[in-house]
Formats: sequence, C-alpha cells, structure tokens
Amino acid sequence: MTKKQQTLFLNSSLPWEMLKTASPATMAMYLSKGRYQIAPHINILNKKLLDVAGGRTKRLIVNMPPRHGKSELISRYFPAWYLGTYPDRRIILVSYEADFAASWGRKTKELLEEHGEDLFGIKLNRLSNSAYRWDVSTHEGGLNATGVGGAITGKGANVLIIDDPVKNGEQANSKTYRDKTFDWFRATAYTRLEPDGAIIVIMTRWHFDDLAGRLINDLDSDDKWEVLNFPAIAKENDMLGREEGEPLWETRYPVDKLHNIKNQIGSYWFSALYQQQPIATEYQIFKTEWWKEYSDLPNGFLLIQSWDTAFKEKEQNDFSVCTTWLLSEKGYYLVDYWRAKVLFPDLQRQVVMQYHKHKPNVVLIEDAASGQSLIQVLQRETKIPIKAIAAIKDKVTRAHLITPLLEAGKVFVPKNAPFLADIINECSEFPYGNHDDIVDSITQALDYLRKRSSSDKNFSYLTKLNKKQDNYFTSY
Repeated sequence: MTKKQQTLFLNSSLPWEMLKTASPATMAMYLSKGRYQIAPHINILNKKLLDVAGGRTKRLIVNMPPRHGKSELISRYFPAWYLGTYPDRRIILVSYEADFAASWGRKTKELLEEHGEDLFGIKLNRLSNSAYRWDVSTHEGGLNATGVGGAITGKGANVLIIDDPVKNGEQANSKTYRDKTFDWFRATAYTRLEPDGAIIVIMTRWHFDDLAGRLINDLDSDDKWEVLNFPAIAKENDMLGREEGEPLWETRYPVDKLHNIKNQIGSYWFSALYQQQPIATEYQIFKTEWWKEYSDLPNGFLLIQSWDTAFKEKEQNDFSVCTTWLLSEKGYYLVDYWRAKVLFPDLQRQVVMQYHKHKPNVVLIEDAASGQSLIQVLQRETKIPIKAIAAIKDKVTRAHLITPLLEAGKVFVPKNAPFLADIINECSEFPYGNHDDIVDSITQALDYLRKRSSSDKNFSYLTKLNKKQDNYFTSY
C-alpha cells in the first residue's frame, strides 16, 4: 500500500495502524489493500457518516447515481465499522425487499467474522447464523435486515439505514406503492428508533414523490433532514466545487460514458436516476409527449427570433438564449437554437449573427433588465427589426397560455437535433428546474405567434421556407 493511499483520508498525519479503524472509508481501503477508492464524493459522505456516529447528524438523505459507491460504503463498511466501534448499539438495515437487505447484512457479517477481532476486539455470537439478524458476542449490539413493508422485530435501532427503498420504475410510478412505503416508514420503521437515534436514507431518485422527496417536503414533520445530493454531471453551485458539466467520478464514469447511458435510458430516467432531479410528470406544465417532431420544414408566412438575455459569464448567472420559429398553417416550428453565457459585446454580436443567419421578420427581446440596453444599442446601430416585449412577472401564467398549443400537437421541434434533449428537459422541469432561460425564450415566441396566427397571414414579405433539415441547420 502506497504512502499516498495511507495519507489520503483527510490528509491525516496519524499512523496507518490508527487510520485503519478511524472511519468506514479508511477501513475499506485497509481491508481491500488499497483497491477501495476514496473519491471526493465518497470522502464527503465518509465525513458525514462520522457525524452520524458521533450524534452530530440525526437525519441524513443521500442521493447518488447507480454504481457510484453509496451502498458499498453505507450498507457494508459503515455497519461493520459502527458496530465494531460501538458494539452495544444496533442497526436496522432496510431495502426494497428483505432478501436484498439481507445480502448487505451478510456482507457486513462476513467482514466482522473475518476482521472484527483483529480490528476491534469483538466477535459475533456463535448462534448468529442468519443474515437477517445477528448479534455481537457479549454485547447488546447487532444488525437486523428487512424489506420495506416488512415487520421489524426485536430490539430498536440506534441507526436506521434505508438503502434503495424503490426497486424499479414500476414501483416508483405507483402512487399506491409510494403511499405504502411512506406509511410503513412512519408507522413501523420510525417507531423502532431509539431515543437520539439516527436515520440514513440512501437512494437513487426515481420519482418527484418518492420517499426522499416526501421526507424533504414533509412540512408537518419536526425532523430537519440534511441532504447530500450528488448528480452524475455537475450543475451550478455544485457542493463538490465541480465545474458545471464535470462528472462525479471521472475515473469510473467519464462524461462520454454518462452521455452514452443517457442515450440508452432516455432523458426522463437519466434526469431522475443520474442527476437526482426527477421530473414531476403529474405536475408538469410542459408534458414531454406533447412535443411533435418534424424532418422537413414546411412553407411558412412568419419567421421570428426570440431572445432571453443575460450578459455575465459567471456560473451563477443565467444563459442567454435565442430560439428561431416559423409560423405555418400547420403550426409552430422550432427552426434553430443558440445558448451561451456571454458578456454584453458578445451578446450584441450574436444577435446580429443570428439575425443574418436566418433573416427573421422580427426579433423579440424582453424590455427588462439586460434586454433594455441591448434593445437601445441595436435600434440605434442596426436595422434589425427589433420588437421590445413588455416584461412579465408571472412566467408560469405565460407558460400556461401556450400549453394548449403543445397539447393540441401544433408545436414541432426538429427531429434528431443535438439540442433537442436540453430543450425538452428544461421545459419538463419548469418551474422546478435550475434554469428557465430556454422556457422564457420559447414562451415569449409562442405567445407572440399565437396572437398573430390568425391575423398575419397576408404579410407582403411572405416567407417561403421548404428546406430539408440537414440543409437548413447549417450550424450542425
């Protein structure tokens, strides 16, 4: 084992013989002879488990993607370390079914049977033959494993671990199952907790209303939950300090591999399982299935561009977005899309470039905040047909005004366009998502077009566009 491995945990100067039992993660590294990796997110999780053991954290929710080490640390190494360190305490380990919970109970049991005496000076009770329940010899401690909905017999828990209470999408999308899980948690699992006991809920998010979602949003509860949320691909203000777009575990799941997974399972499940941001389909303003795709752009009579503007490059600021739309007799067609974080001079240049690329009949810019100065400069220095749109405060109301167009199947997006997933995802998450700049550009455009769809068909500058997608989208 290298010296770098020995001193990885918290950059500690303690001797390795002390570090091997200092925490669940260093114990895992020691027992695996250095094969266990303490990635940055595992390091944060490891520190939080020490807070749980020390009584500083009572309620913890951990949301992480599949195969990123959450169960290995929390449901295998942590129980072994915790019971070795505190042999008179007890753990209840729960999963979506009893056999799966017992598989982790068995792994923990085997660790302590093989290493418990050397590491902690403890042995397991010789009569503890079951993976579902076993005890520490000459002590009060031990572990019970059960499934969601199952009975919990015997002694209570100093730590209640609920690891992946949802098996699959079918369970996640069943309100009956979600209700049963939450009722069981409150009426059965919660009541087995010892005074001052701790609860750890670790799960990949499946649904807006899954157990983690309900606990976080349960306003009637006095419990204050700490939440560790680790998306596979970093978003803004990442708790690990990652740049937006960086992967959670580069050595195991680089960005290209994550994108391949997204292509395989689709944006809906990737957003939930990997980004820990499930889309509340029953609360969606823009339902995913409403978007219609096209391959050939039809003839039309009005071409517009719609800008949502911001001109700061810092991560915490919004994007500027331009969407280009064609109004035809068949409906509303998204022609092109541009999005970036830019400073004002670059934003001004992009408005001019996007205009000359498509020559729209009108360019919409909201007459508020950053848009005001942009409108003034463009009207003074260019001949671009700028239309200042009065600012609105209620974005949700404007969104509802244009949803009938989508629901009626009149809004079309280009088939296989590289930006399509970004647009549909942000619209699906609105108004709960991290960004709304795409939504603002789209709703501004469609609201403008719907008001003119019956009155502006006699424009003298009738636009004739009937080009193949591959030829028209020159930026791809």
